[in-house]
Amino acid sequence: MILPTLALLTLSAPAQAWELAPPFQKGETTAWNTNVAVNVQGTDLSVRLTYVFRVTEVSEKETRGNVVFADLEVEGMAQDSDGEFDLRLSPRGNALASQSEHGDAFRRMSAPIFLVYPDKPVSIGDKWTLEHRGSEGGTFTFKCEARGEEKVGDKEALKIHMTTSEDAGDRTSSDGMYWVSRDGKVLKFEIKIKNWIVPMADGQPVDATVTGVLK
Repeated sequence: MILPTLALLTLSAPAQAWELAPPFQKGETTAWNTNVAVNVQGTDLSVRLTYVFRVTEVSEKETRGNVVFADLEVEGMAQDSDGEFDLRLSPRGNALASQSEHGDAFRRMSAPIFLVYPDKPVSIGDKWTLEHRGSEGGTFTFKCEARGEEKVGDKEALKIHMTTSEDAGDRTSSDGMYWVSRDGKVLKFEIKIKNWIVPMADGQPVDATVTGVLK
């Protein structure tokens, strides 16, 4: 009777909830090896880069940092970096604002990339939403759902589906999947984006598929 009882207890034990929060700490750098398949004015381009986020300040209200596109290649040809871009994130992880020569456009570019974290522990099947309006464009609506658990390498990860939609301006939208470890780090992501604003590429909306793996 002991073995069947233990098996029953194992099967009936509830899954451990995931308590997730943005993992960014002052002075730390997070980087993802990133690939972008993008169509620009009818031409398909392959872009490779290291997406770097360097945290300069963390408070209860926001996380401040700089984004750098390092090791940039377009169609296999090395390109000069566009410099650093200021970016502020909310305590939930979404892009709040950006100050640069491009105005608020870099915040809009970043909106589909940064995951919105839940405000309470979640389990598979749980959903959460968030809305945010910046100084330009429309209101972004973020809808997230915990879809399952998977291993990424040797790390346990929660698989989170996130869509974004903008209700005005260029009406950027995205559909993405994020694999997040228990310490909140995004281990990898796969995102399809429509009408994506890329200010350093003349600001013309483009369609793209963006994939990244944590370095």
